[in-house]
Amino acid sequence: MSLDLLTDPAAVYATLDEYDQIGGEAFLTQYGYGRSRSFFVVRDGRMYDSKAVAGVAVGKQHPERGPLKSDEFSGGEATVQKTLENLGFKVWRSDAVQAFRSAEALELIRKTWGPEVRGAKHIAVWTTPLGRELALQLEQESVRIWVEQEPPVVGVSAARYGAGDERHTYLAANAKRLALPHTAWRAVVSSEAALQSLLDWYVGLETQSLDLAELERLKRLFIEAMPGFTTFADPGEAYLAEERRYKDELVSIFHEEITPRLSTEVLQDNQAVALAEAYHGLLTRKLISCGKAQNLVSWQAVDRLKTSDPATAAQLGRALNTLLGHEDVATARLDRFVAEAGETFRQAGASGPLGIARLLGSCALMLQNPEGFVAVRTDLFERAASQLKREKFPSYADEPARIRLALSLCEDLRDALNDAGWAPRDLIDVQSFLWVALMQKNDDASESFAELTRLFLEQYRDVRQTPFKTTPDLWAVMDKLKAMLERTPSVAARPHLQVDWSLGKGVWASIPWIALMDERETTSTQRGLYVVFLVSRDMEVVHLVLLQGTTDVVNEHKRSGAMPLLRARSEAYRARVPELAEYGFRLDGDIALGAEGWRAQSYEASTIAHLPLMVEDLPSDEALDAALEPLLAAYQRIIEGAPLDIKEEEHPMPVEAPYSIDEAMRGLFLDRAEFERILEIWRDKKNLVLQGAPGVGKSFIARRLAYALMEQKDADRVAVVQFHQSYGYEDFIQGYRPTQVGGFELRDGVFHRFCEQARHDPSRPHVFIIDEINRGNLSKVFGELMLLIEHDKRSSDWAARLAYADEDAEPFYVPENVFLLGMMNTADRSLSLVDYALRRRFAFVSLKPGFTSSGFGEHLRARGAPPAVISAVIQGMQELNAAIAEDKVNLGPGFQIGHSFFTPADGQSVGANWFRRVVDTEIRPLLEEYWFDAPERAEDWCARLLAHA
Repeated sequence: MSLDLLTDPAAVYATLDEYDQIGGEAFLTQYGYGRSRSFFVVRDGRMYDSKAVAGVAVGKQHPERGPLKSDEFSGGEATVQKTLENLGFKVWRSDAVQAFRSAEALELIRKTWGPEVRGAKHIAVWTTPLGRELALQLEQESVRIWVEQEPPVVGVSAARYGAGDERHTYLAANAKRLALPHTAWRAVVSSEAALQSLLDWYVGLETQSLDLAELERLKRLFIEAMPGFTTFADPGEAYLAEERRYKDELVSIFHEEITPRLSTEVLQDNQAVALAEAYHGLLTRKLISCGKAQNLVSWQAVDRLKTSDPATAAQLGRALNTLLGHEDVATARLDRFVAEAGETFRQAGASGPLGIARLLGSCALMLQNPEGFVAVRTDLFERAASQLKREKFPSYADEPARIRLALSLCEDLRDALNDAGWAPRDLIDVQSFLWVALMQKNDDASESFAELTRLFLEQYRDVRQTPFKTTPDLWAVMDKLKAMLERTPSVAARPHLQVDWSLGKGVWASIPWIALMDERETTSTQRGLYVVFLVSRDMEVVHLVLLQGTTDVVNEHKRSGAMPLLRARSEAYRARVPELAEYGFRLDGDIALGAEGWRAQSYEASTIAHLPLMVEDLPSDEALDAALEPLLAAYQRIIEGAPLDIKEEEHPMPVEAPYSIDEAMRGLFLDRAEFERILEIWRDKKNLVLQGAPGVGKSFIARRLAYALMEQKDADRVAVVQFHQSYGYEDFIQGYRPTQVGGFELRDGVFHRFCEQARHDPSRPHVFIIDEINRGNLSKVFGELMLLIEHDKRSSDWAARLAYADEDAEPFYVPENVFLLGMMNTADRSLSLVDYALRRRFAFVSLKPGFTSSGFGEHLRARGAPPAVISAVIQGMQELNAAIAEDKVNLGPGFQIGHSFFTPADGQSVGANWFRRVVDTEIRPLLEEYWFDAPERAEDWCARLLAHA
């Protein structure tokens, strides 16, 4: 594939902007390129990997083609350099000048900074006036310099070495700030000018980048929260019991059960599955030191390690092995894990797959090497970056930057705590310090359920009017609520209970919740039984509910089958816990949450018992515990009792029978060969438009095509919308909609929701039908989906951020198993031509009237039409359509009238009167519109038609 396709400088500028926005590492990972070795594009003093920029720019200029892959072209002087320079860009070549050697660098540094302060045979070390160390490796044919931060200098490429990453052996004795366990950057410097720029930058770099006043405040909070704490060497019982022992236990188990499974070789499937299961088991087991499972990684993330698909489990296991069993730089290994495991999670339908992979991977690295890594939680480090570094935590689009900022902050904090004499043993102590000081307060115990719930609702009412994102203050309140519930006697007495909460994923939840789940029954609200606090949509009532998870049941039995089964189970469970009525619980499904449509039905069907708690009069902690105790006792009795004896045959689930082309052809006035041709075109293109005049049967054929494609008559996998002039992107994809309580909230449109449904059912096709597709403003309705609906762009590789999405929202893509079917009326003069950009992405098939089909005459005969009427319809309409087709000036073939006008309903009397009525009331108005400037012609043709009868 030639780079001749790249002719527009704007495409290169757009690519460079994306490179800056998401960061170099993320850019190269996303598009599958390696680092440039010789050629670099230069813009505003920054250097960019030239081959990657050129290849991706081709996709910017030609979105229908997409970016070039790395193996599709060479990156040398005759290709990349020539192409970019012809477009007006400067390309720097690293080997275009004489090699810059360490001996020359040594002289330049001595001239600038004076003689080295320490050194050995292979290394020379300098200290800046502000206390930073710089080391030069000697006797090298290139210039390799070690510094404490990444140099933002043109002509310098740098790699990060974290704690645990081996480095030059002479650093330990001569440059302790650059040696283990500190972070250091090894920079390769290309020229004297680049080295001089590096020295000028480094000499003014302060040794402490943290807000020291804020750090002092956090230290006071930490000491108040941890009575008995002196230093991390003498931390006191409170710190050991609440923060350290269970983490040490996790580290110990990790090295006993995970480390022996690691290998430098690629794992076999069974070995990889066993590794993934072992890591899941580690994160879910009840620990001896605290009597419950860890809370470093959320249950939503941990659940993604548990999969019933052996292939998925093997993929995760191999990714874990590469992360933990190889010896290259840890951050680079984690970047690869985030990309690989994130894609696996995405394909499994996870929300926030890259964040899940980052959290699981960074936690594993911390347990493997507490000296060198920390579990990177967004909520914690977003707040830490804001308060300690006065920086904004990077968005989800740049996971490598998130990881590096978290590590840099922890390492700076470790140094600061060491300077203060606190002596943290490793990054676990540093993470614990941040968690206690930032996410907890010493007055937690005095904050009641009522106070915390009102605070949560007050903040939630404000934030849900804005795009979804992690909000540190709100997240802290939710964690306090969780901690308060965990301390409640009825909960604390049941060690199998886990507390979790959710305010939404990607968009704010209309019904936020806090769940209490018995780990023996479930660790996810999608399945099993659990106790949950559900907040009504108007936020005036918090319902305490014993509830069934619905997602798995619906996936297995579909909505129509799941609802009766859930209701039957709820009734059976209520029969086991009648005593709850004595404590004020209602034993029915009449729960007023303000949910709408199917969601309201699911809550009604799955609710076993519920107790409304008015926000204006929330119970005291003692009263709440008095309500929780009988509910949790009933919950425990149900899950420990005998399983329900509900036979599925009593509530039969609909099983869709196979749907064949033979069945599709029944009553269809279309040749079988033509039907199969249309189906084949649709399978290949994925996007199809049926176009034709009124009455050719577009809607009728569309359903038959959909079921034939799916090979089942399954209405749950078919959605239908009709475009109109007011239909917009906000209806179709995503936009802000008014709420019942005032304000607006971001809601997914019908196509977005349909794609999410299809993504969770990847093995079966789903069909989205758009009637009157040319009535909408297609560029406005589809937006960025003009690209994403293309048949070869149906993967996460092409995921894009939606127009209204928050920066923390997951990119969107159209799944492989979604098929679009549009319908277009070719005879409506009021409609504009189809957008050419959309026309390129759809195949178009014209449907013709079926009067000549042998099946049409048989259809009328079967409905009781006499031969004279059948002849009048077929002969008269063929003559009329021939005249319409020949009128190329005003009409043409696209205006021919379809057979559907003459397909009577079952039981309808089909005779001469019926024929005259159709002509007078349906055909005549249409002809008058066709020949509006020649009404006599319309009248003449109506008379001709009636004469046949």
